[in-house]
Amino acid sequence: MQVPTTLIMRPSLCFYCPQPPTLQCLLGPHEGILCCAAHLTDAQRDTDAHMARMNMVRLGDAKTDPNLERLLAGLETTFKIRRSSGLIEPGWSLLRDIQLWNYFRKYDGQWYLSAMKIEENGDRNRRQIPLSMFLEPELELPGVSAADIFAGIAALDAGFYNEALASQEILATAGAVISEQIDAPNSGIVSAIINGKECRVFI
Repeated sequence: MQVPTTLIMRPSLCFYCPQPPTLQCLLGPHEGILCCAAHLTDAQRDTDAHMARMNMVRLGDAKTDPNLERLLAGLETTFKIRRSSGLIEPGWSLLRDIQLWNYFRKYDGQWYLSAMKIEENGDRNRRQIPLSMFLEPELELPGVSAADIFAGIAALDAGFYNEALASQEILATAGAVISEQIDAPNSGIVSAIINGKECRVFI
């Protein structure tokens, strides 16, 4: 079993065997698992199980739930949010950035989405929006009812990746371990945390 990790300056080998990788299971543009065709199922399982542990759900997977599909449809155009000052501000939209992938993510007991607003000067503001914010009458989304939001939150809480997590637990019971990728000896490449972000550096 493997843990998704940064793929920057990573040896071009399958995470499960010494074969050249032909596929990727990604969490973001440069984070995921490299695998050969024979280990694609393993990579998908381990990526989904990791997302379950991190309380993350891909937007594409969330669309398979009718309530979340309605919520995401309501977010296709711009919408209003309430700033921490209490001010209601229009012109926000779902984060769409090839360098930053968007997911439902749960922390502090609430599910969030990433939103962005492009200012007149071109600056991009980003913010995490709790789904519960759209329950406020002033912030309602077109075609999305409060019942849809509650049902969508319930679907997220129920878990989208339970099967992958259960499969990993069965493997763990049989003695398998989740392992991190180890750098090639004497490669001069090490993992480091710079400004709170995992990076790969050559020393």
